[in-house]
Amino acid sequence: MSALTLRVTFALDEVTLGRLRRLASSWAVSESEVVQRAVELAEMEVDKVGTAPIDRLRAYHVAGGLDSGKARSWIAEVTEARSGLDTKA
Repeated sequence: MSALTLRVTFALDEVTLGRLRRLASSWAVSESEVVQRAVELAEMEVDKVGTAPIDRLRAYHVAGGLDSGKARSWIAEVTEARSGLDTKA
């Protein structure tokens, strides 16, 4: 763990706070250490995949993407949702 250099205050919803506390307990580290590890992992993921939408899309496809059945279901759901929209606006 790196030395404490700054004190930061931020707000979390109840679910995220619960996750943070469970991880800290499970890993036997402070909540600050959990946040540091999470930020490091997130940064590594961005470095690996990139932040450009096309990079994210390529990574999604390499990881298996969306199977055709789920894709058809999603398209049907979106089509149904959009069919109720007023297109005269």
